[in-house]
Formats: sequence, C-alpha cells, structure tokens
Amino acid sequence: MIKIRDAMSWQVVNDASRRIRRAIKAWISQHTISHIMGYYPTRNEPNVMPLLRWGLQQGHAVYLPAWDGQAYVMSPWHPHHAMDQDPYGIPTPMVLSPPPLTHQPCLWLVPGLLFSSLGHRWGYGKGHYDRLLSQENGPKMGVAYHWQVYPNLPQHSHDIPMTHLATETGIITV
Repeated sequence: MIKIRDAMSWQVVNDASRRIRRAIKAWISQHTISHIMGYYPTRNEPNVMPLLRWGLQQGHAVYLPAWDGQAYVMSPWHPHHAMDQDPYGIPTPMVLSPPPLTHQPCLWLVPGLLFSSLGHRWGYGKGHYDRLLSQENGPKMGVAYHWQVYPNLPQHSHDIPMTHLATETGIITV
C-alpha cells in the first residue's frame, strides 16, 4: 500500500485531498466539535492541513501529534508556531502541552495504510495512534483514499476502531 500511495501524482493527491477536506468540513458543520485532532500528512497521505487552518478560522482548537521523547501526545498547533521533527522525520509542534480534553467535543482525524468498512485500521505497526485513541471518546475518523478501504481486515485486541471513514467519495459511518 505504501508503494501505491507513494506512486500517486501530486495532482491526484491534491484533487482527492480537496474532496476529502470538503466532505469533512460538511460533516463538521453538522456536528458539535470544539477540538480537531489532526495529523501532518507524509508520503502522499491525504492533505488535511488546509482543513486544520479552516478549523482555526472557525474557532476550533487544533492539535497535532508531538513527540515527547517516549510517546506521542497531542499538542496545540497553529500555522505560525515553530515545528520540530519526530524520530520519523514528521513535522510536529515544538510546544508539548496536552489539550484540555475533559468533556470537550473532539474529532480525531487518523491516517492509516488500510481501513475496513467496519472501522478497523492498519497503521504503520507501532501502535502510536491506538495508544493516543485508547482514552478518547469522541468521533474517530479514518482519513484515506477510497482504494484504501477494504471490506474487512484482521484486527488485534488493542486496535481502536474508527467511528467514521473519510474518503474522496464521502463520509462513511461505521
């Protein structure tokens, strides 16, 4: 899957990402969300950064994963904040301050290699997102291209399922 995604042209990634962002914006506008937990796209993952900037303009608090030296924590993000790199070379916020998530309506945007129509996710095998999501109750939206969604995938007991999937063809509630 990584090779297929890496081989996508900039134009295809840009077009599909635009349609994915449009679907997520429409979904957000129909739900009460105060926090958006995003990700910094790498290796042709769908680009959600314009959506995160839009979220800030709409008054949402926006967060990205940041590496604290041992694990990922969600940290506030703003386009004018300084960024660092995690051990994988992914840009992350330099400020490590966990969000005040007590009872806040929070949407998680989660990248992955594959998703099932049942909400199962295959990531990169390190369990980082499963650990981040294990204590969270808000909607968990897998963000992918339509060809990354399969009818079913094997899962492990520690895997945290998605509640929604966002692709360029729309939002799927699982």
